[in-house]
Amino acid sequence: MTSEFSIPRERFYVAAAVALAAFVVYAKTLCGDIFWQDSGLFNRSVGLLGSGVPPGFPGWHLACYLFAMLPGINPILGMNLFSAVAGAATAFFVVLLVYELADGGWAAAAGAAVAGLAYSLAPTVWIQSTTCEVYTMNMALTAATILALFVWRRQADVRWFYVAAFTYGMACTNHPQQAVLLIPYAAFVFWQRRDAGLRSRHLYAAAALWLLAMSTYLYLPVRSATGVVQNWGKPGTLYGLYFHLTCKEFQHQMFSAPWAVVGWRMKTAAWLYLDQFRWVGIATGAVGAAWLAWRRRGDFLYFVAIGFFTLILTVNYPSFGFRAWYFPFYMLTAICAGVAVTRVGEALAKWRRAATYVFLGLAVVVALSPVLTRFYQADRTYYPYVRDFGANYLRSVGYADFLFLGEENSAPTTGIQALTTLEYARPDIFFVDTTGNANYFDVFDFGGRDLSHAPVDVIVKYFYEIMRGVLAEERHDYYFLYPYDFVRPWGYGLAKDGAVYRVIRRGSPPPRDDVITRYVVRGVDPPATYLDHWARGTVGNFLYEMYQRYEPRDEARAEEYFVLADRVGRRAHEVQHNLGTVFYLKRDYAGAVPYFERAVVLEPTDSFTRYLLADCYHELGRTDDSRREVETALRYKPGYGPATFTLETGSFIKW
Repeated sequence: MTSEFSIPRERFYVAAAVALAAFVVYAKTLCGDIFWQDSGLFNRSVGLLGSGVPPGFPGWHLACYLFAMLPGINPILGMNLFSAVAGAATAFFVVLLVYELADGGWAAAAGAAVAGLAYSLAPTVWIQSTTCEVYTMNMALTAATILALFVWRRQADVRWFYVAAFTYGMACTNHPQQAVLLIPYAAFVFWQRRDAGLRSRHLYAAAALWLLAMSTYLYLPVRSATGVVQNWGKPGTLYGLYFHLTCKEFQHQMFSAPWAVVGWRMKTAAWLYLDQFRWVGIATGAVGAAWLAWRRRGDFLYFVAIGFFTLILTVNYPSFGFRAWYFPFYMLTAICAGVAVTRVGEALAKWRRAATYVFLGLAVVVALSPVLTRFYQADRTYYPYVRDFGANYLRSVGYADFLFLGEENSAPTTGIQALTTLEYARPDIFFVDTTGNANYFDVFDFGGRDLSHAPVDVIVKYFYEIMRGVLAEERHDYYFLYPYDFVRPWGYGLAKDGAVYRVIRRGSPPPRDDVITRYVVRGVDPPATYLDHWARGTVGNFLYEMYQRYEPRDEARAEEYFVLADRVGRRAHEVQHNLGTVFYLKRDYAGAVPYFERAVVLEPTDSFTRYLLADCYHELGRTDDSRREVETALRYKPGYGPATFTLETGSFIKW
């Protein structure tokens, strides 16, 4: 066993320089405020030191909280800064991993720098490193674990094996993706155990260190017992802790995607992969992977295993935010690209040293090129949408009132939750999910009942009971973020009052709401980079409803709404389905086809959309396409009545 337990000075300097460069880019483009979607939820759970999304992320919560408490800066900015630090740390470890694979050498410095920069400046990595999210710390710990295992193999120093065990334990407290990575880690240890002199006592010590890191999960029941507001999963009880840690709440989603969706995900994964590195990066990574397969077959198979299990988990998990789950792919591709640059540089050195310098310098410049091409798009230094929403909506809400949100898990509302509790200090405002989302009933414990384990039909029924009770009080201080008309069954309507909508009695004069100004000028229709799936569906469907309202009497205004709904809802299945239905009901089948085709790409399992598309094909004389869609609709929904009727009779049911 060697006594060396340090990083060679040259490697440290190169890794530190690349990490510093990445951090400077992240800091210059850092989101200075609350970002969309889960960032707001994480801002809130960290700020309150509560229990977040299953399985709780306790390691990430505690580390991020330290940055939230940094003196002299806004806590929300501190949380975003933590992502930047973790992203830069990952770049540091990526550089050192290339050195391990390249066996040192003077060309390895440039190759390692290319790898670190290519990874750090990939679009998804860049975005996650400038907002409050869990993925950058997850990848920093993943890269640190892989690096520690590689150094342990090379030096046969059991202390590095202990480091790997502890960092893996911390990674397990950060993201559930680590569960599948245990398989390639265990295989690596099994094959290297003899050469590295691993003994049973070392395995026991490593297991103890892993458990020590995992003990961070004790934070969840301890904090839950204090009655913290953000208490997802209620992990204060033994069953609640088990339910939360094992992600039982999402169990129905794990490996539940149909095969057609998995196939579509594979195609989408290829597109996302191309989007991160372009053809130059992918080709360079392929060269590096080929060299590893030829000269370091064991390491190549190890990387393949990490990529394989990451892919299997990701394509089978029905989440629209899954591009961030491919982070291990991005890291491995960058490492392989760095290996390729190193080997090509060494090969050129045997021919002409000047050519080597030119090649390595050009490679570093190419790796840095995303700073010039993506800097503007990645700049989130001013992101006013959530704060604009929060300041205007919360200003007119009185104390001891309810703020009903049209869709609790939509993009802006998670940020408003964070603003309300962290900056406005308004625990009197209750957020209610009008879609009956069990997650948010669990978080806010609305009405004093724990519905975290209740069936969906019970939750929806309870929500409507609450709605009836609220309306029966005949008060006018209940507010809605989105002006949906779901209160009509009880004889009520909505009237605009400043920036929010009040519940009013039916028959009151309706206000004129200028949706174009409200949703576009005020920032709810930002560039596509910032508008997520849920926001597209929510806003796009509302604009479609406005189109229906104006279509009978104001054709020009209706067309304006239609165009805006199409742009906002371009990636939302339900919006595209609704817009296609506009043409379908007018018997304009050629006009309906593009919308229905886009809708089935976004949601391949929707049999109703496929049936309408099949009807359009039938009317246009595309018989084979029509039959294919009918059969596909039946495959996704066996026994689907309209499709069965059409196959038996050859006729379509008109809607």
